[in-house]
Parts: sequence; C-alpha cells; structure tokens
Amino acid sequence: MDFDKFFTEFEVNQAKSHTVLIVDDNHAMTDYLSEFCFDHKIDCHPFNNPLEALKSFAAIKPSLIIVDWLMQPMDGLTFINQVRKKYDQHVPILFMTGSAQPSTQIKALKNATCFIEKSNENNELLEMQIKALLNLKSLNSPNTAQRTIINSLNLSSSELHLFNSWHEAINKYIKTDYSLADIINYMQQSQSKVKNLISRYFNVTPQEYVISFRLYKAEQLLILGEPIQHVAEQFGYSNSGNFSNSFKAKYGLPPLQYIKSKRLVAAD
Repeated sequence: MDFDKFFTEFEVNQAKSHTVLIVDDNHAMTDYLSEFCFDHKIDCHPFNNPLEALKSFAAIKPSLIIVDWLMQPMDGLTFINQVRKKYDQHVPILFMTGSAQPSTQIKALKNATCFIEKSNENNELLEMQIKALLNLKSLNSPNTAQRTIINSLNLSSSELHLFNSWHEAINKYIKTDYSLADIINYMQQSQSKVKNLISRYFNVTPQEYVISFRLYKAEQLLILGEPIQHVAEQFGYSNSGNFSNSFKAKYGLPPLQYIKSKRLVAAD
C-alpha cells in the first residue's frame, strides 16, 4: 500500500471535521470544551500549557483557536500575538477571560476574532460562538471526496470507529517522545485489539504505522517550506540527524535532497 496516498485520502475525508485548538490552564474548562467538541464531531486538541500548544500548532493546523487570558507560563494575549506573528494571520481566535474590562477586550481584539467573558452563565453563548465561527452547517454537507483506498479495505462500522479513534490519538500524540502505550491509553482500548486492526489491514505493526504517519506529516511541512530543524523539533526528534535518518529510511533521500528533488519536478 502507498501509505502517503492513503494518509492524504484519509485526511481529505476527515477535513469536514473542523479542528479546534483549546488553550486553557483550567482543566475543568478544557474538559468541558472537549466534551462539547466530541458531541459535535469536532476534532479537538486541548492544552493546559500554552507553550506546548505553540509547539504543536503547525502539526494541528486548527480551524479555530479558543484561548484563555490568564495562564502560565504565557498569558493568552502573548499566545495569540505569537500565533499571528509566526503561524497564522487568519485563523479565527475566540478569546476568553474572567475579566471583562473594556481595556482587556480592546487588547484582545487587536488579534482575536471575538471575546467572551468566562462564566457558567455564558456557556450557551460560548457554544453559539464556536458554532458560528466554525459554521457547523458544513458538518452536515455530503462528503464528496474520493474514498478509493478506504472503501477497498471494507472496514466494518466498529472497525472504522476504532480506526478513527486511532488516528485521533496518533494526531494528538504526534511527537516521538510519546510512546505507543500513550496513544493506546488515550484510546482506552486494548493493545491487542489495535494491533490486530493495523496488522490485518495494513500489514505493519502499530509502531511502524505511527512512524510512517509522523514522517508523512513532516514531509507536508517541509514541502510548505518549514525549516528542517523546526520540523524535527515539532515532531519531537532529539536532533535533526535522527530526523534525517528516519526521513531517508522512508523516502529514500535526506530531507534537503528530497525538497530539492520535489522543486525540480515542480519546475519541469
């Protein structure tokens, strides 16, 4: 199987599920928003540490950011300034804070899309704002993307559910410093069940599948022009040499030569 072609097809078909990045050091709030996202079939990436959220930003490519103001070790205003400066100037940002002072709103709305005061009384308004920013009506539109490889696997509904959970988990634990056990624990499934699914349909071990997917995501960023060292760091490689060796094992060329070859092909 051409894994990269399969990964591309799978992600295109998953694209109708919006991706939300939640950044709040209040675990109760991230739990509440994660549950809301789950109920509405939204791909959710909660972070209680804003620095970790920034490191993972390029790999997640969120459709919406929901961010708190008062956090450690970086406050929400600094976070959204970093997002706009380094990563994305257009992604909608919903800024939350327990302080509704006009001066705070003015500061936030220089880079945020909208502002809401955090309180239980505003939860319904918060949910309405999320839906409006994501335009959730698109979730109900038919998916016309081709599913050639996916359909050929003939996954049962239960297997497809497990496989979707698997991909959600490996996207969340995309870095190399997360183990297979971390991924499967997040899924709350038995390791044997996951192993049987992956080996049956893809003829590789779960670990081999994860490595291939991580390198596929890295290849996408390299093609977009991300520096090699930066890409290696985003996926948790201890140094660019280790990343280069892994990349060459999959693609036949080290990253720099691979990028040059792609540019030559595009030029032709």
